[in-house]
Amino acid sequence: MKKTFLLLVLAAPLMARAQDELPPVPAPGTVPVAPAPAPDAPAPDAPTPDAPA
Repeated sequence: MKKTFLLLVLAAPLMARAQDELPPVPAPGTVPVAPAPAPDAPAPDAPTPDAPA
């Protein structure tokens, strides 16, 4: 039991680092979701402020 806990504690930073280096892969059978636009970016269908009304 103690060996398993020690192994998890030691492996956690390595696993986290490996996940940071790999691009996110969608699970099989799921549809990859497009990243949400930044909050300050205007919506694609919203008129831009400098466009004539």
